[in-house]
Amino acid sequence: MAEPNIKTRILYIMLFLSAIFVLLPDKYTNKANFALSSLVEIASSKPYTIASETSDQIEDIIDQDDEYNDLLRKYENLLIELNNTKSEMAYQQRHIEELANIRNEFSFGRATLVRAHISAEDTSISRKNKIVNRGSRDGVRPGLFALATCETYEESNTSENPTATVWKSAVAGKIISVSLTSSAIQMLNDPAFSETVIIKSGRGRQDSFESEGVIYCDGKGNIKVKHVETNCPVKPGDPIFLKASEKTMPIDIIIGYVSNCDYNPDNAVLWNITVQPAVNLSDIKDVIIVFHGSEE
Repeated sequence: MAEPNIKTRILYIMLFLSAIFVLLPDKYTNKANFALSSLVEIASSKPYTIASETSDQIEDIIDQDDEYNDLLRKYENLLIELNNTKSEMAYQQRHIEELANIRNEFSFGRATLVRAHISAEDTSISRKNKIVNRGSRDGVRPGLFALATCETYEESNTSENPTATVWKSAVAGKIISVSLTSSAIQMLNDPAFSETVIIKSGRGRQDSFESEGVIYCDGKGNIKVKHVETNCPVKPGDPIFLKASEKTMPIDIIIGYVSNCDYNPDNAVLWNITVQPAVNLSDIKDVIIVFHGSEE
């Protein structure tokens, strides 16, 4: 006789269980049904509960990561601000030291020195003007002169490199127009710039002299001094000063050096003098405005 297959065995088991449930009292049958339904409910709901709890934990981790990244960004921004503040403090300290050097170098008396920042270059006109962030509300007025840090000049006693007097700061230009919060500086290389200057003998010269002239800029951008007679022994390297007056500067201030000196082709009794400015006019970021004299 052949053994029953698997389906037949399952059918026998189900019939046996059905008979048991039929024969059992109702209270046991109800308990068995309740247990079976609870088991089915647990088996069906647990996987979703686990998945839901896992999802919540992942979201918490993501939220914590976002908070960490936000704090990290704030920390990096604070570091940037701190470095910027340190740079600004160092920048201000350098200019305080420069201002102190000027005060030690010159006897300005009752003159007031005010630092101004070059905010833009005036490109609306052809003249070499620069705009500073000081205006009439700061007391600035036309005619005041602006100083800037000098280029470095090494002293020498050779004929190839004549001795040049070393200065900390020099004239860069003068105020020509003023608004409430800004002013325009007319630089030395502006064709309209013209002031009385004094040429003095350089350090180490045996033939000491002083001679007045007028500084100006020709149409080719060369800074010149005119009206100096050839009987004055001017040589390359001699310093040129802006002449002091009651309404401009309290003392003579360096403006440049004689870079070339030859006879004037239009007038043999006058020198044709070319000037090397003591200030690098193309790289000025800050100036010091000298308040001296009255508006009258």
